[in-house]
Amino acid sequence: MDTYLPYTTKLGQFEDAWTNEMYEREELVSMDGVRMSAMGWYVHLLEGWKPPQISVPSLQVRATERVLAAAPDADAQSWQADWPADSAIDVPGDHFTMMEKHADTTAQAVEDWVANL
Repeated sequence: MDTYLPYTTKLGQFEDAWTNEMYEREELVSMDGVRMSAMGWYVHLLEGWKPPQISVPSLQVRATERVLAAAPDADAQSWQADWPADSAIDVPGDHFTMMEKHADTTAQAVEDWVANL
């Protein structure tokens, strides 16, 4: 779900915007010291990791909107998530709202993809 590879340069375009959005959603997920430490450890764990090839169909669900003003001068779709998958589906919303405001549309897109396997 709108996942970027941990070593991609695309992530640098969004760090500030994502951090701001996470703090805006603090009522949903606390941005306390424990969470911040966990996020740092998560980044450290994935440093240099690359996903292995898999033998099952895979789907990348991508947001169609940028978070706030992230990468305002990026080419169309050059900012989108880049996880290697067999298929990609673009759904309404940004990295956060595709699973909030647009959760029904996102879920339906995944259900349709699975139904067509």
